[in-house]
Amino acid sequence: MSPSRARGSTASASARRRLLQSVTRDESPATGSRDPAARNVLSRSGWWGFKVESVLREARLSTRSFYRHYDGKNDLLMDLFEQEVDGIVRRLERLADSHTAPDDRLAAWLDGILAMAFDERHAGPASMFAQHWRLLLETYPERMQRIVGRLVNTLTPVLRDGAELGIWPQVRPEADAYCVFYMGASVAADLAACPGELSRAEATERVLPFVLRALAG
Repeated sequence: MSPSRARGSTASASARRRLLQSVTRDESPATGSRDPAARNVLSRSGWWGFKVESVLREARLSTRSFYRHYDGKNDLLMDLFEQEVDGIVRRLERLADSHTAPDDRLAAWLDGILAMAFDERHAGPASMFAQHWRLLLETYPERMQRIVGRLVNTLTPVLRDGAELGIWPQVRPEADAYCVFYMGASVAADLAACPGELSRAEATERVLPFVLRALAG
């Protein structure tokens, strides 16, 4: 890539980041709400009623500015998803690092995954992204693979420590972390879509023993 094209690509990425910040900033200039413009629109209309024009109106941005950097609604959703994952990764790492014993770290990590169904801030996005997971996976396979990898990597060190200490001697840290993640995330997505079916404690009590038995071989 030539220096001029590289500078152009960097400038475009920077402009896109600024635009994303405008629709996800902490206060919507149109309403004074402390929730980001995109999240406000999603909470009111859901994904099927989610329109780029509504987000731009809430954030007071022009349509021309948006389509200069985004192809459309799915493109914005993908960036919103990555932003959501940033916070989830930090939280899961913090939870796992708050304990020493591998089984306690696993329990804290799994509770953090399931908590997304009960945390008001995350339950809506968790349900929405779960509904559109396959669409995003088909449309943005490489970005989705990176996202899943980041989430799984918050658990892999926990399983590796358990294997090295002989707690879970048969564990394959990388491969098994994927399995545990998908199971926990699937349960969280179902609970977010059907609130009231189980409490957070009940969900953890059902899932954690199963995971521990599976890892013990």
